[in-house]
Parts: sequence; structure tokens; C-alpha cells
Amino acid sequence: MTQISEIQAEFVKALEHINTANQAGISDIENARAAEREKAQESLKEGISTATDNAQADLEAFEAVKAEREEEIDALYDNIKGGEGTDLSYNFAATRARIESEGTEVNDAIEAAGNHATDHLGSVVETYGEEPSADFEAAFNDVFGGEA
Repeated sequence: MTQISEIQAEFVKALEHINTANQAGISDIENARAAEREKAQESLKEGISTATDNAQADLEAFEAVKAEREEEIDALYDNIKGGEGTDLSYNFAATRARIESEGTEVNDAIEAAGNHATDHLGSVVETYGEEPSADFEAAFNDVFGGEA
């Protein structure tokens, strides 16, 4: 029986060795997992911080552009409504552009008025037998760009 007791004692020692090795292995694995978790958390924190910084920078850039555009819009509005600091040349340029875009209608109206005046003048000359004075002709030419 001593031999069995010795074998049992050796077996118990072997089991204790295995158990100690397992505990050390488990501890190493847990430490490695904790270290990896810590690295992952740190990396995640850095990523969130970077994303937050980038989003803040984008927001600030957007706000700057928005403020610039609002200033431009305010300046254009002031020009259009004729408010303080009005750039009258802008108003004149805008009006001129509108007139030029509608120019054919304006020119047609002027031409029609000139034709009507010429016809009327012709009927006055036929009726009264007088030619228009030089002053009248000059004024007519200045206004309608033609001959009376």
C-alpha cells in the first residue's frame, strides 16, 4: 500500500502542478484580455475625441461660411431696399439690367410712340399746312431718335 500511497501522492502533486499552471494560464489570459480591452477602450476614446474635434471644426467652418453669406445677403438686401449704406450703383445696375432684359418691349413702346407722334404731326401739317419749327424738330429727335 505504500506504493499506492506514493503514486497517489505523486498524482496529487501532478494535479497541483497542473492546477497551478492552469491558474497561471487563466491569469495570463485574463491579464491579456484586460490589456486588450484597455487598448480597445483607449483607441475608442481617441477615435471619439478625434471625431468630436473634426465635427467641431466642421461646425465652426460652417458657421463662418453661414455668417459670411448672411453678411452678403444683408448687403444685397440693403442695396435692394435702399437702406443705410446703399450702393446706388448696384440699384442702377440692377435696374438697367432689368430694362435691358425687357429692352425689346421698351424699344417697341418708344417706337410706337414715335410713330404715333409722327403720324399726328403729319396730320397737323396736312391740316394747318405748316412744317414744324426747328426747335420742335430738335426736341422730337432727342426724344424719339428720329426725324419729325
